[in-house]
Amino acid sequence: MSNPSEPTNEGFASSILRQPLLWGVLASALFYAAIQTGQLQHPLLTRYFASHPVEYIATTMFFVGLAALLMRYFYLAGQARVPRESLLGPPRGEPVGAEGASIFLEALAQQRRAVQNGLLGRRLRAVLQTIQQRQGAEHYEKDLEQLAEAADAESHRSYSLVRILSSTIPILGFLGTVIGLTKAVAELSIQVGEVGLEEAIEPVIAGLSVAFDTTALALGLSIVLVFAMYFVNRRESQLLADVERRAREELLGRFITDPTLHDPQLLALRRMCDQVVTASEKLVERQSELWERTINAAHERWSTLSVTTERQIETSLSRALKESYAAHVEHLEQSAEAAARRTTEPWNQAVAALQQTSASLQNQQTELRRQAEVMLQAVDATGRVLKLEDALNKNLATLAESRNFEQAVASLAAAVNLFSTKATHESPVPPTTLRSSSSSGHAA
Repeated sequence: MSNPSEPTNEGFASSILRQPLLWGVLASALFYAAIQTGQLQHPLLTRYFASHPVEYIATTMFFVGLAALLMRYFYLAGQARVPRESLLGPPRGEPVGAEGASIFLEALAQQRRAVQNGLLGRRLRAVLQTIQQRQGAEHYEKDLEQLAEAADAESHRSYSLVRILSSTIPILGFLGTVIGLTKAVAELSIQVGEVGLEEAIEPVIAGLSVAFDTTALALGLSIVLVFAMYFVNRRESQLLADVERRAREELLGRFITDPTLHDPQLLALRRMCDQVVTASEKLVERQSELWERTINAAHERWSTLSVTTERQIETSLSRALKESYAAHVEHLEQSAEAAARRTTEPWNQAVAALQQTSASLQNQQTELRRQAEVMLQAVDATGRVLKLEDALNKNLATLAESRNFEQAVASLAAAVNLFSTKATHESPVPPTTLRSSSSSGHAA
């Protein structure tokens, strides 16, 4: 990863030496040379770094990315050693115009070459040259903002190689795993027919372990690159923020940001503009007062008209509502009377019918009571007749015994007829007949 923030007026050899690809390949070659010669002897190093061609490629890419980050870190460390004193000299008593930019450029040129070509020196030089070309320092703060944005974009581009490598290394590891799996399956299909299954699986398992080692190595190297890029990028962000702050402090108060303070023609033009602005303000104020009076008068008129209209509408609505209410009440009264008449007539008829029914029931109850009394009297007379019959039977038996049966029968017949005659006047009792044959037989 080259440092695009550095000056471009350097030789070809120097630009070659600043390429991270060169240092990454060289570091990878030294690493594998140390493994092959036995200087680095460890089973894990041989297993994870020198067991598969993909591991060689992934390791080389890792060293290239690491070299880019280290070169960037050393460059930033050098930029952080910029002297803390002012690079444009001590501040002058009064601010100067755009012509003073040349003075500050000369003061900047007297600094060391490393300081001139550093981030702060190049940013100050770019702003001073812009002020000198534009013949004005009114917008130097916007120039600083644009340069800060350009530095941030340049910083983001400087890590493009590391981002590509950190995302490519895991893909390369997965590719090694796929190649190893394919090779292991092919060897298994070849050896199964020649040797037993257990003997054929052992080399396949060994090959699979090597194939998965490529993925593990790639993921580990990628994680290291990502974290290293994060710390270097954070250090660079802090440095850029410090450069922006110092550039503002260096240029603060050194230039006249309002050119009308020293140009007579501009001063006269400014006074004329001030007079025009004052007259315009007075005209606007007067127009505002006229508008305000007009609006107030219109508002008062509108308020009066609104009150009058409201009263008229209220009177009209009140009259209309009263008439409607009276008509509605009259209609309701008529409807209520008609409904009352329609409802009362059936009820009156029903009451009359109920009264007639009640009278009939009372008459029937009286007749039933009278018949019940007659029945009671008949039952009582019947009981007395039965008692009399028993007495007569006893008397007949007695007379039969005394041989005066015929006289007794005649006397009893006369008594029975007399009793029957008396009972006929009291209740309709059927006449009683004596069984004279049985009695005569009994008496004989």
